[in-house]
Amino acid sequence: MCYNNMGLVYGDIEKYSEALDCHQKVLTIRQNILPNDHIELEEIYQNLGLTYQSLGQFDLALKHFNQSLLIFKKSRHSNLAMILNHIGNIYENQSHFQDALSNYQQALTIYRQLLPDTYNDSVQTEKNIQNVIAKLD
Repeated sequence: MCYNNMGLVYGDIEKYSEALDCHQKVLTIRQNILPNDHIELEEIYQNLGLTYQSLGQFDLALKHFNQSLLIFKKSRHSNLAMILNHIGNIYENQSHFQDALSNYQQALTIYRQLLPDTYNDSVQTEKNIQNVIAKLD
């Protein structure tokens, strides 16, 4: 837990190398004691994905978001929608607009099932969809 929190703080102050080191340590520790699909691993994969995304290393970010997604696929939790949104952001940054749109639409479907339409994540996802549609035209 301590390494995870340190990694988050390093990320907040844009010391991404240090953040990666901390998140990797947490991942190694948790992988040694938890099953591969344990929810606590999802959080670390997501943190690694966000850190790699901040570094512009989109392929590594996508790899970790997809690992996180595999764990959450079994549920309709709002975190699943958040991960789909992150993946959509990466695809959008890579100009893979159709893939981005697909992920954003899946995220919005989940948000609408779980949250009010005025919830910030729902509103932001709708904006993401509109932005991508504009880029497709």
